[in-house]
Amino acid sequence: MKKIISIIIIVIIIILMVSIVVLYNKIYKTKCELTIKESDILLSDDSVLPIGTVVLLKSGKKKIMITGHLQVTLSNKDLVYDYSAVGYPEGQLNTESSYLFNKEQIERIYFLGYKNEEQEELEKRINYLKKH
Repeated sequence: MKKIISIIIIVIIIILMVSIVVLYNKIYKTKCELTIKESDILLSDDSVLPIGTVVLLKSGKKKIMITGHLQVTLSNKDLVYDYSAVGYPEGQLNTESSYLFNKEQIERIYFLGYKNEEQEELEKRINYLKKH
């Protein structure tokens, strides 16, 4: 009887361990890449892409990750870019490894960054500033 109970406990533990591995793979290894259609929809509207969004520029060969909005350079403060970014996946390597670009220059969106109420409020303010 004790052997049967021990075997049942071992089987339950194995089932639980397999379930945990399956759940882990579903949560952490799910493919998050946007489809081309989803990317095209986001590029065609006036939405502001959140920080953390990974894109490829039309002139680019390397993916970059958005790190800021409404950026200017020290040499020309009248020219305002929609976004700043760093190389993906390595990030900021030095002060020269930043990109400044506008939404029209984006070829494809691969991953959409975190979006919540704060991002939506920022989006409203940015769209207001662009129109006025």
